[in-house]
Amino acid sequence: MSQPSDFCVIYLHGFRSSPQSSKAMLLAQWLDQEGVRFECPALEVAPLAAMDLASQTVEHALSEGFQIRLIGSSLGGFYASWFMERHPKREAFKAALINPACAPARDLADQVGPLKAWHSDEVLQFQADYIDDLRSMEVPLSQPERYMLVAAKGDELLDWNEMVGRYPGAFTTLLKAPITAFPTCPTTGRPCVTSFLRASPPRPRPALRTPLQSIVCDGPMRSSGLLSLRHGPCVRLGEGYSQQQNKARYKKEACEGNGQPMVIA
Repeated sequence: MSQPSDFCVIYLHGFRSSPQSSKAMLLAQWLDQEGVRFECPALEVAPLAAMDLASQTVEHALSEGFQIRLIGSSLGGFYASWFMERHPKREAFKAALINPACAPARDLADQVGPLKAWHSDEVLQFQADYIDDLRSMEVPLSQPERYMLVAAKGDELLDWNEMVGRYPGAFTTLLKAPITAFPTCPTTGRPCVTSFLRASPPRPRPALRTPLQSIVCDGPMRSSGLLSLRHGPCVRLGEGYSQQQNKARYKKEACEGNGQPMVIA
């Protein structure tokens, strides 16, 4: 991705999750191979405690001279958005959000009480006042082009339409398939995530707000299972191209940020 001394990728996991999640371990393995510093703090279910630990992780990386790149999943995506909008050095940050929670104060209101952790037998106590803490962390977006959004259309808990509406103008990837392995997939996720996180944060510009209904495409990419969409003229990928050509064109059009693309994989 970059020189080892340049970047620190900080992964913020989701609600009741941990550094032992499959996404966290896949990212850790991939970035270790790339020689990129990787951190995944074990976030508590208490939002203020979670943000305090995440803040310590960010500040420590900054003190060592690293550029900050955030990857947030589910509730971790919500936390990452706060850093992107409120941290004093946020202009130099970029974030890739994986199925981010858009309104956790609303969505987690019925989760108050004891809850089992996903990756251990620990019982977590999610308190009622945590809902107010989450509500206090809701922030508007200032530069959506500093975000990459990866959303799964089949998620049972989070609505991809709400995610797209929450991050207009972000570099957006919609998935039909399960989302777990996409960020580290060698032929699709890795090139896309690498190119986005490696690039310098763009200068401020008006957010693109083209409605989803107005984006057109040529049809499914039968050879690689990808469908590429972007604001403006359609990127012609799919039928009539070999798998190698599809991958090359996908990388060029989707991963270099050409036209703020939306890709369905």
